[in-house]
Amino acid sequence: MKKRHLRKIDPKGISVIQNNNEVQQVSVSESEFQRMRMFHQIYVNKTFESFYLVQYNLFKNLYIQDHLPNISVNNKTKRWNENLPLIPVIRLDFSLLTSDKRSEMLEKNLIQVLQSIEKQYGIDIVNDNVKSVTFKLIKLLADDNENKYRQVVILIDKYDSLLLNVIGIMKKSTKLQITTQRTKDFFEVIKALQSKVKFLFITGIIMFIHLDLFSGLNNLKDVTLSNKLSRVYSFTSDEITKVFEDKLLNLCKSNHYNNIQDVMNKFQKKYNGYF
Repeated sequence: MKKRHLRKIDPKGISVIQNNNEVQQVSVSESEFQRMRMFHQIYVNKTFESFYLVQYNLFKNLYIQDHLPNISVNNKTKRWNENLPLIPVIRLDFSLLTSDKRSEMLEKNLIQVLQSIEKQYGIDIVNDNVKSVTFKLIKLLADDNENKYRQVVILIDKYDSLLLNVIGIMKKSTKLQITTQRTKDFFEVIKALQSKVKFLFITGIIMFIHLDLFSGLNNLKDVTLSNKLSRVYSFTSDEITKVFEDKLLNLCKSNHYNNIQDVMNKFQKKYNGYF
């Protein structure tokens, strides 16, 4: 496994491949990104979350601690370290929201998730629509006196899950239209408050109605095919052969492969070229 989820785990029997140097390159650029493929996306967002919450100890012995990046605090450049103030993080997993039942359930679920984030930061917002709750959450967190950055970080896992859940349910597109509108409501608020967002990272597996949902987020970059960041989302052949050499040799013997490369070719065929 890659040491990107950053949980404290029993190291016995676990092989670690760390690639948070590439994650560092993204996080310190302070921009907006959209990752369209699903590979390891949860771990990437968890790493971003831990970085911006300054959970310094979770990065012990990892690349980021050995190569501390710069980060802007009140327009002053500082080295990222354990004494920096945290940046409020709004992290959502859209796959956990209900969109294939009554239309009002989606809005209710999204509001409940946003309100649970509010409680984590000790605030309480009572509103009856997604736009209002999202707007006030971002504003209150960004404008809080203890927030030295005057901005927030927004991380969204599987943005397209809501839309995929309703495709094909009905011949008429009523549910799809409603789901699309609720999702757009959320992103429209982010668009309106872009100056309050220090970093935005969105993951998904397809570019479903891509332009319609994200139009207006001017700085959103699709990094699906970025060569610089490709190692963030998967393992390279070199990493696998180096870390798992003994196990690959055992596979060669037990399955009568000629060499490790034969095993790697089998993996690539099975996983469509990805690790």
